[in-house]
Amino acid sequence: MIDPKAITALVPTRECPEAEELYFPLPPSLEVVPLVERGDNVKVGQCIANGSGNLIAPLHSSVSGVVTDLKPIQNSSGGFSTMITIRNDSRYHALPFSSFKGSLRDASVVDLRQRIYSAGIPGLDDPGHPVEELIINATEGEPFLSADHRQIIENTRAIFTGLEVAMRLMNPKWVDIAVDESRSDAVIALRNYALKYSNVRVVPLKKTYPKGADCALVNQITHKRTRQRPIDVGVLVVEISTLAQVGLSMSTGLPFVSRFVTLSGSLLEKKLNLRVRIGTPIKTLLGELISQNAKMPAQLRVIMGGAMTGVSQTSLDVPVTKETNAVLVLSHLNLPEQHCIRCARCVDRCPVYIMPIFAAQNGLQAQECVECGLCSYHCPSNIRLVDRIRKWKQA
Repeated sequence: MIDPKAITALVPTRECPEAEELYFPLPPSLEVVPLVERGDNVKVGQCIANGSGNLIAPLHSSVSGVVTDLKPIQNSSGGFSTMITIRNDSRYHALPFSSFKGSLRDASVVDLRQRIYSAGIPGLDDPGHPVEELIINATEGEPFLSADHRQIIENTRAIFTGLEVAMRLMNPKWVDIAVDESRSDAVIALRNYALKYSNVRVVPLKKTYPKGADCALVNQITHKRTRQRPIDVGVLVVEISTLAQVGLSMSTGLPFVSRFVTLSGSLLEKKLNLRVRIGTPIKTLLGELISQNAKMPAQLRVIMGGAMTGVSQTSLDVPVTKETNAVLVLSHLNLPEQHCIRCARCVDRCPVYIMPIFAAQNGLQAQECVECGLCSYHCPSNIRLVDRIRKWKQA
């Protein structure tokens, strides 16, 4: 059987087709304020929404064009979010930006944090506790996903620039870069760069799931067990895509306006990785598939995210966000839920040792769930445990 990752991992990343309209969802917080109004002209990299304080990263336009609307539109979770709609003028006029000058090792921590925040990059916030060990997650444990793999091959320098920034901010004693041992080209690329650092090591991990979950990574690499926050045991986990974006923003000055996204699935003839502008609706990624299957996603299952942890979509106008790492097209499954038979398979498979059925029924330990999807996958009653747990967490 062909590894679905291998199909896209070896293909160079392509640019996503151009979208006529892009949608930028505002975080569901009263502290987030849109900085543009209907009829305003915007440029690439222009800040279009901001939050008070440094808790919510700013949102930037990924295209130049005209703001046509600010209204609630369906989001990837199935609810509705206020979104800024921008009509693309296809000119991509950008604001002037300047790259970081000087040595990162001598840079002010305050200045670096401000630059990261101003670039709209989440994931490198102040943990509030000393960091003894920094783990960089490059495992991509789910099927189909290979966007991070392509980042490692194509943006290795940017990743290690971002790593230097993270080391300057966190000052860890040791850095581990966790990567799938089956991706030999990624392991080699990372090890060649890691030779420059005395406290950085590349840790190839066996092909297991959910090795990419923060708690599972901490346990495998440090043998420390934690059920919620790795920082409680002195460990901080950072995604490798975050480091790549930090490195690119430092070298170019451009904010977070695009990301690598895997486009794959059993029902797609062309499987590839795309560099997608934030705000692009997923129907633009799927392209010709839409005209051939006009009733999508009624006939097909379109998932934003991984096959295990992603969310099935009911609208193809849902936009790519900073968190989107994949769009998958799979066959539609509509198995009815049955009553729980108390088999405890969900408990046996849980990597963080909670009782998923209780978390799904009454919210017990719901916040400790890492949403790996193993409980739903193994449930003989087809109970959508993760979906129910997500609702408790949101509540």
